[in-house]
Amino acid sequence: MLVSVSSWVCPTRWRKGLRSSIYMQALGVARLVNPVSVRVRCSLSSRAVGVQSSRIMTGPTTPKPTLLFRQLFEKESSTYTYLLADVAHPDRPAVLVDPVDKTAERDVALVEQLGLKLLYVMNTHVHADHVTGTGLLKKKIPGVKSAISRASDAEADVQLDAGEKIYFGNLHLEVRPTPGHTKGCVTYVTGEGMEQPRPRMAFTGDALLIRGCGRTDFQGGDASQLYRSVHSQIFSLPKDTLLYPAHDYKGHTVTTVEEELRYNPRLTKDEVRNCVYGQCMFPSVFFLPFYVRNRGSLAYADNQIKLLTLIFFSESCLNLFAEGIQAYYAEYAPNSLSASFTITL
Repeated sequence: MLVSVSSWVCPTRWRKGLRSSIYMQALGVARLVNPVSVRVRCSLSSRAVGVQSSRIMTGPTTPKPTLLFRQLFEKESSTYTYLLADVAHPDRPAVLVDPVDKTAERDVALVEQLGLKLLYVMNTHVHADHVTGTGLLKKKIPGVKSAISRASDAEADVQLDAGEKIYFGNLHLEVRPTPGHTKGCVTYVTGEGMEQPRPRMAFTGDALLIRGCGRTDFQGGDASQLYRSVHSQIFSLPKDTLLYPAHDYKGHTVTTVEEELRYNPRLTKDEVRNCVYGQCMFPSVFFLPFYVRNRGSLAYADNQIKLLTLIFFSESCLNLFAEGIQAYYAEYAPNSLSASFTITL
């Protein structure tokens, strides 16, 4: 027999997750029916709320972000470049971290092959051992923006501050300041939300290397500050966080917070002070002016380079740099003169 149903439930009991009994009134007789599952639209008032018998419709859902990740290598300066993209997003937006000028063509080709839209070219710091690929990439891919820490005093479309987030699709990188190698060093860390990549990933630049750390004797470096930066901003991440440095010279590719806490020999207070000095950089770019390295452009006339730099070498480094010094000035300042001299302190 079909009956007309007037159904009510108690919102207090519903909120506690209990099934409510429905009282049916038919032919003037009230009787208790077995508890049933019902869909309820409930306001949080003390009044009874009517049962909604219609289906609850939902709109289209946003696809869960899917990370595409590539680790790329430039062998001359042993530099790692990182490509990240949200390939579940319709636009397939991407970012590139720490590009090198010598591999800009490779990076452009890869972005095109994978059908990505490159939004940002980001640097962890101003590099002393290679020229950034930022300038070339901005010329080759219209609309790309450069990004770097505001503390680096370098030019970029986006000046980043601590705690800021760079979004690409539904993924993002958080900016963590990690000065010490240079005053403007930052580490980029993937988000901590449920839909962000797991385990988390951190791109540490030269602040933290695999079983090592960056040197601190130039560009505003400070060994004590580097120690504090790594311990407070990187080692405070979950222990399974994957750490990707800007360089590696021994064929390593990735490490974790837990591994570096356990095995890194250079991050005790004494070791940071003792071992970060006297490391040699790749010679052919050591003398590049700051603004040339940062912009990734060498389009300067001879008379525009008016920089005199005095650098003190240990004997072990002097021969390594000699060939690079001559090659640099022969190519970029052909009318210059070089001279060697010794200073006794």
